[in-house]
Amino acid sequence: MRNYIAVRGLQGALIGIGVKGQSEVLVYDANIAQQILVDNGFGPDTLEPYLDSVGIDTLGDETPIFVYLDDELADDINGTYNSRVCTIH
Repeated sequence: MRNYIAVRGLQGALIGIGVKGQSEVLVYDANIAQQILVDNGFGPDTLEPYLDSVGIDTLGDETPIFVYLDDELADDINGTYNSRVCTIH
């Protein structure tokens, strides 16, 4: 059984498992995580400072990933590929 590093209290924002370097890590929806913090008395835009305060930046490849989901991103890059990869701005 694989062990993962989780951020206590943010379970409601957990969306899956991803790969970082050679490690599998937990993946969180950053917008939901921020809302959980707001619902618990933190101010807006406090996710990154909160994660810094719990020492998340010291975990290297074991650090969970926080994703800002963007439903419009696929529309923005659709059809811009010249090869199998592309740069988006």
